[in-house]
Amino acid sequence: MDRSAVSLWASRLREVRVSIQDDPRSGRPVTVTDDTPVVIVSTLLEENRRKSCDESAHETNMLTDSVLRIVTQTLQKRKDAAKWVPRQLSEEQKAARNRVAEELLRRYEAEGEQYLNRIVAIDETWIRDFEPQLKSQSSQWKHATSPRPKKMSPPAMES
Repeated sequence: MDRSAVSLWASRLREVRVSIQDDPRSGRPVTVTDDTPVVIVSTLLEENRRKSCDESAHETNMLTDSVLRIVTQTLQKRKDAAKWVPRQLSEEQKAARNRVAEELLRRYEAEGEQYLNRIVAIDETWIRDFEPQLKSQSSQWKHATSPRPKKMSPPAMES
């Protein structure tokens, strides 16, 4: 328990106060949210749905808990990470992959096991043409009824 609260209660009990309950107060409860912060937070989320509550709180000079309460309770949003979906290939890419697969099959049928013995598989070096993104980096605020965001895997490099 906080030392200042104990000191306050002790001083009130010395004043012949017998109840430790708060006195009734006038005004609105602390939990009531004014429309202005809701509009500000909503505008920030419309600009960038991936913004965290900490970042929004820092920009608006509000408490992080207040921003989180506005986003989750008032605006009824939740944060979802993007779901990976299979890469979408163009028609040219599909045709090129089909040609390569047919050529490999023809060579295997012609040369047999000797063809397979000449294949070298390299798994020690990875060359990427993109920067991988963490799941948390793809998270964004959305309404509960909105569809989950999708993220395409990058297209393969064609030679």
